[in-house]
Amino acid sequence: MPFRPLRQDERDLVSRLLAIEFLGRQQLLAQLTSATVEPIDLNGSLRFEVHEDTHADVSKRIPVEAHCLDSDDVCIHALLHVLNGRLSELEIYKDDSTPVVRAIDAEEWEIVVPY
Repeated sequence: MPFRPLRQDERDLVSRLLAIEFLGRQQLLAQLTSATVEPIDLNGSLRFEVHEDTHADVSKRIPVEAHCLDSDDVCIHALLHVLNGRLSELEIYKDDSTPVVRAIDAEEWEIVVPY
């Protein structure tokens, strides 16, 4: 599958993840402006292709994540992966490994910065 621009719902989720302050956040925001994505799975996971030359000095491979409940009350997770200072992947999965049932509004996600 070729890389494509982010859809608005995808951009909203990544922007929500980047709304909280953490080391490297500003650089990841700059990378997001020109990034394209390739869908990985039916849950909405994405692989990033970054066209910005900015390097993000994040402290961890997953500097920020989020979670919320699906309509079946199973927790959905969204993890933002950064490799070599660049946006790499948005991983979306459920605790029980079943497919995500509903579309999630970006504001529903509870953001967590792991320490």
